[in-house]
Amino acid sequence: MDASTRFDTQIVGALPVISEFCGDLRLSEIIDEVVPWEGEIPLGTLVEVLVMNRLLEPKALFRIGEWADDAGITDYFNLTAEQLNDDCLGRALERIADHRRRMRTRR
Repeated sequence: MDASTRFDTQIVGALPVISEFCGDLRLSEIIDEVVPWEGEIPLGTLVEVLVMNRLLEPKALFRIGEWADDAGITDYFNLTAEQLNDDCLGRALERIADHRRRMRTRR
């Protein structure tokens, strides 16, 4: 390694554990199968971001994108902070609420 090599470190905390748990539950997969969505980002991914936020550092819907960027979640999902704006996340929550009964019966 020469002197010009530079490394950036990011503390991700429990992110890998939560991601694995969501995968075991098939959370995003089930949501994407059951709930119709026309958004740029898959609805299941948005829900996983919100779950991670609730478990890692609960915040109001405002500025989740900034939090996700700081927490390494935008890199993990290959997203930008701007994509996780409050309007997009609010629409996602409304859509989930509209289809909650169908999601509960799906496993």
